[in-house]
Amino acid sequence: MAKAHNFTSLSLTSHKGIIIKMKIDNSDIQHLLDISGEFFILTDAAGIIQYSSRMHSQFKLYFKESPKVGDLLSEIVLSDRQAVMQLIIHDVCESQAMFKTEAEFIDAQGNVVFLSVTFQPRLNEQGVVEQIYVLMQDISQQKIFERKLSAQAKSISNLIELAHAVIIGIDTRGYITDWNTHSARLTGYTKNEAYTKKFKDLLLFDTYKQVFEAEMVKAAEGNSAQNFEVMVKCKSGLILTVLVNITPRTNAGGQVIGSVLVGHDVTELVQHRKTLEEKVHERNRELMQALKNEREMLDLKKRFTALASKELYEPLVQLHTDVELTVTQLPQLSRNELKTRILHLEKRINQLLLMVDGLLRYTNKSLKK
Repeated sequence: MAKAHNFTSLSLTSHKGIIIKMKIDNSDIQHLLDISGEFFILTDAAGIIQYSSRMHSQFKLYFKESPKVGDLLSEIVLSDRQAVMQLIIHDVCESQAMFKTEAEFIDAQGNVVFLSVTFQPRLNEQGVVEQIYVLMQDISQQKIFERKLSAQAKSISNLIELAHAVIIGIDTRGYITDWNTHSARLTGYTKNEAYTKKFKDLLLFDTYKQVFEAEMVKAAEGNSAQNFEVMVKCKSGLILTVLVNITPRTNAGGQVIGSVLVGHDVTELVQHRKTLEEKVHERNRELMQALKNEREMLDLKKRFTALASKELYEPLVQLHTDVELTVTQLPQLSRNELKTRILHLEKRINQLLLMVDGLLRYTNKSLKK
């Protein structure tokens, strides 16, 4: 006995506009839909179901009862979607164009389910909508992934906006495209004031523009610029020192479409560094002066020792000899002779005192220099 087959007639329009009519075994359609995980409904222009494939559990969330041949599609969907379904079928027939919508549900386990519903009209030879193909797809994974990406992008955007650092986006022409809160707070320029300006014209002095443009050329070639300082002029007239990094910004194809500038205000650090450098230079000067004075003292001591040896030693030896001679001859000396010798010794002692005083004065004068 021959096996009975159920066929569904489909008319497809090729890319050249040729209408192709075919009959497909319903079991083959169901097999393909089972593989793809999709649910298919065929209705007439009024929305009455002519065919429906086997429905997976997630698609039941869209209906209040399982679709059957002869049911009106707008009556078996959830109550809050019935009016919308009537409107969609009407608009698809009127516009003769495909329509796509999405719906979000919560299943019994509390999982979020996203369904995509596509309505594709089929025209007859007279150009009138004869049937509507309704294809439902479970896009939950795609939507969850999109939401995660969106949340991640929002998180990154908030991080950039609220970061305690200057973060500025610049396009290939040098115009500002991104301007975070810290940039506005530091420079005094609002987003609206910054977005219409080139970065170099808004913030940089002429002496830094050439350096900045050279780094931007490197960024356009895909090279990053690391840690260089620029002087920035604020709206209030305040001048700041900013440590800058420039990173190329690329599109999905890897083409450079601009740059991201990340900067930190290092004005206080630079001033502190200069103060420390000045202190170090001052200490070095003091140390060099102390070493110089020490060398001069050593030289002075050497000169004083040499001078004392030359100018004082011999007179003192001679004086000592004369005193010993006088003591030895004391019994033979008369009173007048003794007095004469004592006066002579006193005169020579005074001469030595004057010589010592002169040496001390010279030493003090050298120390003051």
